[in-house]
Amino acid sequence: MSSGWQVGIDIGGTFTDVVAFQSTKGAVIQAKVRSRPEDPIASLLAALHAVGIDWEQVDDLMHGTTMVTNAIIESKLAQAALVATDGFADTLAIGRQNRRYLYRLDLPRR
Repeated sequence: MSSGWQVGIDIGGTFTDVVAFQSTKGAVIQAKVRSRPEDPIASLLAALHAVGIDWEQVDDLMHGTTMVTNAIIESKLAQAALVATDGFADTLAIGRQNRRYLYRLDLPRR
């Protein structure tokens, strides 16, 4: 049976914000809890607990996070590398969809 709760959660580096809306009753509940950056799921569950909703009652979940934005701003990103095997050197250009003729293989290389 549907409970009608639509929940929006934003997990940030310091706080997790939650707003819950139940259309059948017109109820709106919001809360802010401390984030647990090492365990985002715990942040999500704590936010649901703060508004008095169990996970099973959530019909729609909209999730956003500023954790990645914070990591970029604070230069706390993990190092990454792209390894392309022979014949896949244009992976970056294709991935960004910035080739004028994406499927024309007869064009000269850049």
